[in-house]
Amino acid sequence: LSEKRVLLLGCGALGSAVAEMVLRSNAAKLHLVDYGIVKPGVLVRQRYADSDIGSAKANALQAHLQAIGLECVVTA
Repeated sequence: LSEKRVLLLGCGALGSAVAEMVLRSNAAKLHLVDYGIVKPGVLVRQRYADSDIGSAKANALQAHLQAIGLECVVTA
């Protein structure tokens, strides 16, 4: 995926894990699409924190991925 543009549909249990793999694979751009909201029940199986509850999944995941500090441009 080096230097590729990636569109990820879904930021749930599988999508949130795949997003980090794409980021670490040196993709140039990653666009996240998910209209769901982070709820307390999903914290066990998805890559979100207590502080993300009530936030849009795509926006919360974008913030987590940007915090890793790689050069990939992540948009939600």
